[in-house]
Amino acid sequence: MTASLSLQNVSLRYGPGSPPVISQVNFYAEGGKNIMLIGDNGSGKTTLGKAICGHLNPSEGSITVNGQNLCELSVEKRIKFACFLNQSSVLQFFRSTLKEEIKLTMKAARADSLRVMSTKRYYLPDDLDFNPFDLSVNEAWRFSLYLSMVVDPGVLFIDEIPSSSNSRNMDVLSYVLSKRSAEHKITFASYQRSLRTAFDSVLSIDCGKLSVKCAQ
Repeated sequence: MTASLSLQNVSLRYGPGSPPVISQVNFYAEGGKNIMLIGDNGSGKTTLGKAICGHLNPSEGSITVNGQNLCELSVEKRIKFACFLNQSSVLQFFRSTLKEEIKLTMKAARADSLRVMSTKRYYLPDDLDFNPFDLSVNEAWRFSLYLSMVVDPGVLFIDEIPSSSNSRNMDVLSYVLSKRSAEHKITFASYQRSLRTAFDSVLSIDCGKLSVKCAQ
């Protein structure tokens, strides 16, 4: 899937009469773009990511991936359009071994065996019978990235990075960004500050309002 993403006048409130968490956001991205989203805690990064991936329906405006409103799709169909990578990685695990977790992800995404890569590239245990709940915080995050590559969505939103000072994390992130860009996918990474990794655009969000800090 060569991806395209469009946000038009998007606002989101958690209840009638409540202030907007996201306010009048307009943005467009095409396949192959890597986008950095920076902002403080509570600025709206996570909310925007969930809206982009169809987990939250905008109160106003529209969000489409390849022209499709993801909120209108079942989870089974939506997962190939967009995937939200939660910063609490262990909340996304359901099985007692890495092998079973990979099988479950493949089934959910209807992925074939060709999308299953070596776990070594993600600095994960060689033993696929390892329990994912016994992974370290950084390993669990890298395993979540591994699973997202099995899914291979058009848009991937990576919500926070556990440690930007961890060289393995940054190596895997750079690898994922490079591979997805070559496959004409769109990838977001959100963090509280810029990272020493190449992005096509750097966006800033503050009180739900989006602005462009840098774009190529």
